[in-house]
Amino acid sequence: MKKYISIAVSVAILLIIYSKIDLQNLAKVFANCDGLIMFLSLAMVIPITLFTSWRLQQLMPKGSDLDFLEANRLILGASVLNMVLPSKMGDIAKSYFMKDRGHLSGTLSLSLVVFEKACDMLSLLF
Repeated sequence: MKKYISIAVSVAILLIIYSKIDLQNLAKVFANCDGLIMFLSLAMVIPITLFTSWRLQQLMPKGSDLDFLEANRLILGASVLNMVLPSKMGDIAKSYFMKDRGHLSGTLSLSLVVFEKACDMLSLLF
């Protein structure tokens, strides 16, 4: 029951947020933007996601069986959940799914996710 209440609250919050978007002005913004630059900027998301999946696969300890497609699913799922949940909770959910699918133990998967986020922060600082 708690799960359904939390889903309903999340959907209600998203509906409130999305109802505040002025679609006419948003359409004007997209009409006035440079199409090539917009395409290139959106196309850069694909290699970044693939690189992040490869990095997660490389960070896994020896003997783990995380293949590239599974790593990519975990990264994409965490990205979607990070847009909805507060405070990068999508990455915590990624550690849960790594544990649930038998890739790592719970504490090791959480440690790996925290280390991965620390690497992200260090790369931004660099």
